[in-house]
Amino acid sequence: MAGSFRTLLDGDGVTTGEVHWGAVVAGVIVALTGQVLLTLLGAGLGASFDATRGDVLSGATVAWGAYAWWAVTGIACAFAGGWTAGWVAGSTPSVDRIEGSFQGFLTWGAATLIIGILVLGLASGSVFAARVGGPLVGDASGAADAAAQAALWSFFALIIGAAGSIGGGFLGVAHAKRMIAASGK
Repeated sequence: MAGSFRTLLDGDGVTTGEVHWGAVVAGVIVALTGQVLLTLLGAGLGASFDATRGDVLSGATVAWGAYAWWAVTGIACAFAGGWTAGWVAGSTPSVDRIEGSFQGFLTWGAATLIIGILVLGLASGSVFAARVGGPLVGDASGAADAAAQAALWSFFALIIGAAGSIGGGFLGVAHAKRMIAASGK
């Protein structure tokens, strides 16, 4: 059983736990850049709905649509950042897929902290909070329920993003190893 697991990993079976910070930084850059680009795309698509043309959506529909877009793009960007970190780390001969997964997880953690700090910093401004809260700001119980639901669903989206970044790191190392083997190095 252990031999087949080691074969699955295609590694030397010795994981050092070494952090490859260059790989993590590269992954964070990819994840954050992707998130910015996809957030702008989502904002542009959302702004394309025009009430004067009959495109009427409820506030709840718009809020859940924005959340769904943010969650799905966040998960995709976490995978891309993890894959990048794994691929960059995988160019080192001693790195196996488990270490690539670790680099992907670190990428997810760093990107999550950066986005969290930015979002909390922006949300601390009352004008921004009023804009985001929209119609819920006047209804304290509605706002509390919406915040509780958003926090719970955000938790699940972040866990899925973490798993995606771990899987991305695992696959990124595998790709790097295949590219190295194909080049004959």
